[in-house]
Amino acid sequence: MDRRLLEAASCGHAAEMKHLALHHPGVLLGTTPVGNTCLHIASLFGYEEFCKHVLLLNQPPSLLTATNVDGESR
Repeated sequence: MDRRLLEAASCGHAAEMKHLALHHPGVLLGTTPVGNTCLHIASLFGYEEFCKHVLLLNQPPSLLTATNVDGESR
């Protein structure tokens, strides 16, 4: 996962996430070494608005169904 996206998800910075997605197509599909997406990370920290904005971008394959190594989806 792009470190800038990881930081944005960890801090709930939806504007930064949208900027990255606009300028780097596919960046939202990146994962951490254990398979967490930006949606996993933002939801773990309780950033509901960030999660809503990610889902509005609706990039296939859907981040909503992506699972990490523990089989968790968000």
